[in-house]
Amino acid sequence: NQINKISLDEEITSMNYIENLLVIKTNNKIYIFMEENLLPGFPIKTDGLINISDIDNNGKLNIINSKDGALYNYELIN
Repeated sequence: NQINKISLDEEITSMNYIENLLVIKTNNKIYIFMEENLLPGFPIKTDGLINISDIDNNGKLNIINSKDGALYNYELIN
Protein backbone atom coordinates (compact mmCIF):
# COMPACT_ATOMS: atom_id res chain seq x y z
CA ASN A 1 0.00 0.00 0.00
CA GLN A 2 1.19 3.50 -0.81
CA ILE A 3 1.27 5.69 2.29
CA ASN A 4 2.44 8.92 0.67
CA LYS A 5 4.08 10.20 -2.48
CA ILE A 6 6.88 12.73 -2.93
CA SER A 7 7.77 14.03 -6.38
CA LEU A 8 10.91 16.03 -7.15
CA ASP A 9 12.11 17.60 -10.38
CA GLU A 10 15.59 16.13 -9.83
CA GLU A 11 17.03 12.64 -9.63
CA ILE A 12 17.23 11.35 -6.05
CA THR A 13 20.76 10.18 -5.17
CA SER A 14 20.00 9.00 -1.61
CA MET A 15 17.14 8.72 0.82
CA ASN A 16 17.47 7.97 4.55
CA TYR A 17 15.52 8.18 7.78
CA ILE A 18 17.36 9.96 10.58
CA GLU A 19 15.38 9.95 13.81
CA ASN A 20 11.89 11.07 12.69
CA LEU A 21 13.08 12.86 9.52
CA LEU A 22 13.13 11.74 5.91
CA VAL A 23 16.32 13.09 4.30
CA ILE A 24 16.38 13.13 0.49
CA LYS A 25 19.52 14.14 -1.38
CA THR A 26 19.79 15.07 -5.05
CA ASN A 27 22.96 16.12 -6.88
CA ASN A 28 22.76 19.67 -5.52
CA LYS A 29 19.97 19.91 -2.93
CA ILE A 30 18.93 18.46 0.43
CA TYR A 31 15.25 18.00 1.24
CA ILE A 32 14.14 17.19 4.78
CA PHE A 33 10.59 16.06 5.51
CA MET A 34 8.84 15.52 8.83
CA GLU A 35 5.47 13.78 8.77
CA GLU A 36 5.19 14.22 4.98
CA ASN A 37 5.85 17.99 5.17
CA LEU A 38 8.96 19.71 3.84
CA LEU A 39 10.63 21.55 6.72
CA PRO A 40 10.70 25.36 6.44
CA GLY A 41 13.86 26.64 4.75
CA PHE A 42 14.34 23.49 2.65
CA PRO A 43 15.55 22.49 0.18
CA ILE A 44 19.03 23.84 0.74
CA LYS A 45 21.80 23.79 -1.86
CA THR A 46 24.78 21.48 -1.38
CA ASP A 47 27.93 20.33 -3.13
CA GLY A 48 26.94 16.81 -2.09
CA LEU A 49 28.83 16.35 1.17
CA ILE A 50 26.61 16.42 4.26
CA ASN A 51 26.55 15.02 7.78
CA ILE A 52 23.51 15.01 10.03
CA SER A 53 23.97 14.41 13.76
CA ASP A 54 23.78 16.14 17.14
CA ILE A 55 27.36 17.43 17.08
CA ASP A 56 27.15 19.49 20.28
CA ASN A 57 25.00 17.06 22.32
CA ASN A 58 22.20 19.58 22.92
CA GLY A 59 19.39 17.30 21.72
CA LYS A 60 19.04 19.06 18.34
CA LEU A 61 20.25 17.74 15.01
CA ASN A 62 22.89 19.67 13.09
CA ILE A 63 23.41 19.53 9.33
CA ILE A 64 27.01 20.06 8.28
CA ASN A 65 26.85 20.97 4.60
CA SER A 66 29.47 21.88 2.01
CA LYS A 67 28.49 24.50 -0.54
CA ASP A 68 30.66 26.61 -2.86
CA GLY A 69 33.85 25.59 -1.04
CA ALA A 70 32.57 26.51 2.45
CA LEU A 71 31.13 24.50 5.35
CA TYR A 72 27.78 25.45 6.86
CA ASN A 73 26.27 24.27 10.15
CA TYR A 74 22.48 24.36 10.35
CA GLU A 75 20.69 23.43 13.58
CA LEU A 76 17.27 21.86 13.22
CA ILE A 77 14.73 23.10 15.73
CA ASN A 78 12.51 20.32 17.06
